[in-house]
Amino acid sequence: MPKISDLPEILPSLIDGNEVLPLVKNGEATRLSIGALLAAISTAANAAAQRAEDAAVRAEAALLRQETISLSPLKFAGVGLRLPTSLATKSGNNFVAGDFAVGMPDFEVADVWFAFAAFAAQTPGAGGEVDTTSVVTIEGMATRDEGGQRSPGLIDGGYGSVIIDPSDAGTQYGRWVRFTPANPIPARVTQHFSVAQHISDGTYARVIGGSVETESIFGGTVKDARSQGAASSQLATLSDSSNYSNIGGGILLPSAMMVRTPAGQISVFTIGDSIGYGSDQTIRNSFRTSRGAFGFLEMGLDDNIASRRVQMVNWCIPGWGMAAGGLAGTHGNPVAFPRQLWLLEKARALSGGEPLADAIICQHGTNSSTAPITDQKAGYRSLFATFRTAIGGSAATPAYQAEMLPYPVSSDGYNTIENQSPQSIHQEYPNGNRWQINAAFGGPDGLGDPNAEFRADGTIQGSFAPWRVSSEDTGAQRDIFALRPFTTTLASDYSGSGDAIFNDAPPLGAYLSFYDGVNPVRTAQVDGVVGDGPFTVSLAFLGGSAAFAAANTQVRDTWHGGGLHPGPLAHKAYADQAVVPFKASLGWVPDDSAPSLSNAAIIGTPEDGEVLSLSYDFAGFPVPTIAFQWQANGVDIPGETSGSITLDATGMGLSNGATISCEITATNSEGSANAEPSVAFSAAAESAAFLALIAGSADSGYFDFTDSTTLNQFTAIDENGGEPFLQAGPSFAPTPDAALGAIYPDQATFMDRVQGNGDYDIIFTFTKDAASGDGGSAFLVDSGPFYWGGSSTALTFTIEVDGIPIATRDAFHSALDDGAEHTVHIINLSRTGGLIRIGRSSSAATGSFRRCAIIKRADFASNLAQAQAAAIAAVSAS
Repeated sequence: MPKISDLPEILPSLIDGNEVLPLVKNGEATRLSIGALLAAISTAANAAAQRAEDAAVRAEAALLRQETISLSPLKFAGVGLRLPTSLATKSGNNFVAGDFAVGMPDFEVADVWFAFAAFAAQTPGAGGEVDTTSVVTIEGMATRDEGGQRSPGLIDGGYGSVIIDPSDAGTQYGRWVRFTPANPIPARVTQHFSVAQHISDGTYARVIGGSVETESIFGGTVKDARSQGAASSQLATLSDSSNYSNIGGGILLPSAMMVRTPAGQISVFTIGDSIGYGSDQTIRNSFRTSRGAFGFLEMGLDDNIASRRVQMVNWCIPGWGMAAGGLAGTHGNPVAFPRQLWLLEKARALSGGEPLADAIICQHGTNSSTAPITDQKAGYRSLFATFRTAIGGSAATPAYQAEMLPYPVSSDGYNTIENQSPQSIHQEYPNGNRWQINAAFGGPDGLGDPNAEFRADGTIQGSFAPWRVSSEDTGAQRDIFALRPFTTTLASDYSGSGDAIFNDAPPLGAYLSFYDGVNPVRTAQVDGVVGDGPFTVSLAFLGGSAAFAAANTQVRDTWHGGGLHPGPLAHKAYADQAVVPFKASLGWVPDDSAPSLSNAAIIGTPEDGEVLSLSYDFAGFPVPTIAFQWQANGVDIPGETSGSITLDATGMGLSNGATISCEITATNSEGSANAEPSVAFSAAAESAAFLALIAGSADSGYFDFTDSTTLNQFTAIDENGGEPFLQAGPSFAPTPDAALGAIYPDQATFMDRVQGNGDYDIIFTFTKDAASGDGGSAFLVDSGPFYWGGSSTALTFTIEVDGIPIATRDAFHSALDDGAEHTVHIINLSRTGGLIRIGRSSSAATGSFRRCAIIKRADFASNLAQAQAAAIAAVSAS
């Protein structure tokens, strides 16, 4: 049976292509010729064949790529991701696209697996796990580089879309989507990803994300997470560099990530509630680290300064507890979270049953829970057993607990110790549930007692006590906070919104309380400080009811604002003083060693205007400080001391073949190490840059004599579209050469270009014959300067050879008399005769001209220096 694609060949032998068929189109009679029908069928068949061929090529490429992927096990990684905690509604603008950023692990990654959830893990009062209704089609994904350019990659091994349908048993609670970027993702970077989706009308899972790029209070830049929606597909944006508008609706963000993880790298599954989630840090992007970390568990595990970075997944959910009897919003009863377990089951299937993490750290606390202590302990035991299985581990998978923090309230904004008290009897030391549970994990002093109840029965293998960082003491007053050192007063009345004026500058990220002795305490976090006293302070409010605060109101930094959730600086303190030392106690921090650098390479295209970056591996502890110094031909480029550089051929003096290198130095207390990767600069784009600059100047020009011809006469085309250079007469023709350009065989050779009157700069590359100018004058440009060996006569023109000013005819001769090519710049040559002539009859230069640039100075009154530099770069390129 013939195929559809055979019809264009078969039908002409069966029917007359000139015949017509009667048709009805839009209710009106029309006619279609058989020939047109055949043409349409042929076009469609060819297009289908091309699509099939393209698909085969992509499939083959994907297969080849797959063969190179490491067979290391899949494990959790990725900083800044969270499970969805609420639902968003989609109605119209169903095609969406957006960016999100992920802190990557300490090794290069060729593929990532993202979890896109089709449920929200809401608070117990909102029902716990709740299903979504929207069908989400992921049309494509891309990576975005530091310059903003997106590069699409493969999803699930191809360029097609993938669907998450809540009514389909295979994707009812979400889907793990494999993304293969166009290029491997370097180690340690914070990678921008982009995704294009179609979200049908209904509800989809809302995952916390940033919005605009900002500076982190901890140093560095926090990348944005912008999005946009429209009535048509946004897939094309995955190949551009536009910034999404934040108009038209959000996207379904991923909740977790897995990567193939080399041996020796540790991955941790962390689980907890709003404190482990980092709830109060989410109010501003600036309260995250530059890698997107928030919450003390994530910040401490991701630390790579005082310790070794440990990759992780953050499975903490605000409002969730761990009592065994709960049926919603508890991790202490697996009946309450089947959707989370389903998502982890799908991850295990992808990993081939290999463990998804090497350890579990739990932060869950009781907060104000009134459940019996026995029920809470049963919940913890259930939690650890359930998640050991869920991540593909076993009873031997190590598990650890972060003891609970104090939960006091204060009647004066935490300005005194005396006015603090535990939030309820359940928070009182020593008999409250909070402190009984802490003792069951870590013993009476929070020091990881191996005889503590949960240690002794094997529920956990260790614990640490962040409360020891912030409590008033480690004895009877451990259930209240120590006072933070910063305090000040309002310098003027504060309306309750906008910036406030302080008499002293608070630290960025401080969690302040306002208390004037009468009004309820109002809390806010510090987002910015300007001035030299009084200080203008930008505030992010989270609680309190007083809308007005009078001048002289007391303001104090606190640990937890309202008592429950830590502020950014408290999270940082817990990370540095509790999590990092705990990592060290587990041996996750290596012994001190001198730095080493390996696999150093320069990434990017070494051309003018392009950005080069560095790729390298390093080792050593304490973690080395890395310094950079970019060089051109072994000479430092001033100011270029970061991990990337934007090449500026003119400003950096780069010619074709110049060596671009970077001195990388790793230093710690044990020593230092160096590496110096390099690449050769390519000037291929320099002529294009000069031509773009002179495009509006008809009398300016650019000539490459290596492309000249002698079909009827010697001709060199002006690449700017102006008049060519031609031989001056039948006997004056230069000889074209593909390497040397226009070769002058004798002193009578010259070439002319018709030229408007005016003042010009003429720049060219010239190689002089050995004897030229030895016994008399030799002109390079008619009526211009000439060289003459032994003549001390001063030049009456301004001229430079290879950027060096020349004063006399002999100096001009000497500068050229070495058989090498030189760049000659004749400055401000006046032309009134309608021609520019290179060489002059009976006294021309003998040698070869390779390239020439002509600048009409009047056309570049405001940027003459730029035009001169671009011309020199263009003619000098090899």
